[in-house]
Amino acid sequence: MSETLHRFLRKRKLDRSAKRHSKGRPGIGKCADAGYANGPFVPDLKSAKLTHVNLRWFLIPIGVVILPALIGTLAGCGGPAVSPTDQTLLRETDQLHARLEPAVVERQEPRLRRYFEQLSSRIVTAARELDQQGIIKSRNEGSNEWLFSKEIDFHLVDSELPNIYTGGGRHIYIYDGLFQQCRNEDELASLFCHEYAHVYGRHVQKELKRDASVGGDDGLLVPFATLKFTPAHDKTAEAIAFNIFVKAGWDPARYADVYRRLLQQGPPGGLDAALLRERADGAHELPAGALNWAQPPVADDARFAQLQAETQAVVAAAPRNDRVELLLAAFPNCLTPPDAPAQVSARQRLFPPPAAPSENKWNKGLQGAR
Repeated sequence: MSETLHRFLRKRKLDRSAKRHSKGRPGIGKCADAGYANGPFVPDLKSAKLTHVNLRWFLIPIGVVILPALIGTLAGCGGPAVSPTDQTLLRETDQLHARLEPAVVERQEPRLRRYFEQLSSRIVTAARELDQQGIIKSRNEGSNEWLFSKEIDFHLVDSELPNIYTGGGRHIYIYDGLFQQCRNEDELASLFCHEYAHVYGRHVQKELKRDASVGGDDGLLVPFATLKFTPAHDKTAEAIAFNIFVKAGWDPARYADVYRRLLQQGPPGGLDAALLRERADGAHELPAGALNWAQPPVADDARFAQLQAETQAVVAAAPRNDRVELLLAAFPNCLTPPDAPAQVSARQRLFPPPAAPSENKWNKGLQGAR
């Protein structure tokens, strides 16, 4: 067979193969000698045999698209990392929570835990949206993402004291003594939003006083037991809290109800009447669009009262832990004057001052004899 005839038959065979593979699929399976006349070449993986040459040309475009995306992900395209200051506080507050966990009520009450998770989701979602819109701001050199994460936890702790507390990390604690004072979800959400606002504003990072000379467990606990927010921080937290409360869909007219009622019925447990009056009478300007944010509560008033009753039964049956109760009593109260007598007493029992060195009576006698 002549070389010319051989080339002719080989070309006709290739053309028939190309037509068979490209039937009904224009531009697929065809390749002109001078380039891709009918679009990019895409091999038919079912019938074609890929050589190392055409496989290379098939994989190169995939690598061009996927590799940069992968590199961007590995390089941290999610934004800045958590700052060292925040990392330290998050680690310490997780350690603090381990000490308080025996008093956490929702561990034993799954419905209450789910309820608090729903409240947390509404609060952090609202805070994220307001932060993105620039309505509220938290200034820090690192990422804000942890402030809006699902790991922000609201806890109920077994204590008769009327208090709510945060160490500034992922954990916020409302005492059963204050939880039972709430009449509805709006009042509870108001308290949660205020305390979360201290977390969002990073007020603890600014005020926590660590003492390197104090070691052991006291080195962790003393700074949180003696933490104090300034009046300026409290005022800032109120403004942030009201915006979050309204954005999350709760009734702005009910925001200060819990403070008004505590003031009218007489502050229990030595609460600060002046502070209650300031919050009860505080004027808050509704953000733009607030009328469109309203949502029904997660639990209506009847369901809320049922949750409180169920919680009381769990608390009544819970074993007592004297050290945890003392620690909860030692924490500053956001509704009492600083260093209230009960707090000072609890701190002294938890962290007694070091004993004075005993006097050497023998040396004293010798000195007197001289």
